[in-house]
Amino acid sequence: MMKFLPLFPLGLVAYPGEEVNLHIFEPRYKELINESFNNKTTFGILPYFNDELKEYGCTMQVLDIHKKYDNGTLDISTKGIAVFRMIEFVKKVPNKLYSGGIISNEKLVDDKVPSLLQKCIVLADELFSTLNINKAKLENINNSFQLAHHIGFTQQQEYELLTVKRESVRTKLVFEHLKKIIPVIKEAEMLKKKVKLNGHFKNIIPPM
Repeated sequence: MMKFLPLFPLGLVAYPGEEVNLHIFEPRYKELINESFNNKTTFGILPYFNDELKEYGCTMQVLDIHKKYDNGTLDISTKGIAVFRMIEFVKKVPNKLYSGGIISNEKLVDDKVPSLLQKCIVLADELFSTLNINKAKLENINNSFQLAHHIGFTQQQEYELLTVKRESVRTKLVFEHLKKIIPVIKEAEMLKKKVKLNGHFKNIIPPM
């Protein structure tokens, strides 16, 4: 079903279920967020990067306005609800400052493969260990979207994941990425350690 949705073009990709904190300072988006919060309506984050407004985005709900500054600037928390596809973009909604568009909600297929998701979590744990990153972000992972921002995806890869309807396919993409990137990261970390050792006194045992 097609419907109208206020849109917030941003240089990031948001996923369903993800909480995103935002600092709102432009007048058009202060208007959008205040309306969304006061009327308990949703808006859409539409990715914009490489000088291009993307076709797929995520419907968002304003959870809370944490701080409202004297000039009207806002610190807010939002949560992703659903993936949508933009049908028609309206640069300026009549009588409003912000953009909008006609969108169609995408129906995602939850054909989860628990064994493959678990393999992804194990690989992500290995990646975090290699980089000495706190593993708290890996707790209570239930789907591929929850891993996507933490495993070294490029922005384009993050966006491509948003466009995939089947959870099984998304999980496979995450798995293949982790399998590919971990050896590269490990090699880079080993190189860093070797560089740090240069110039130090070394206790090397002769071969004979």
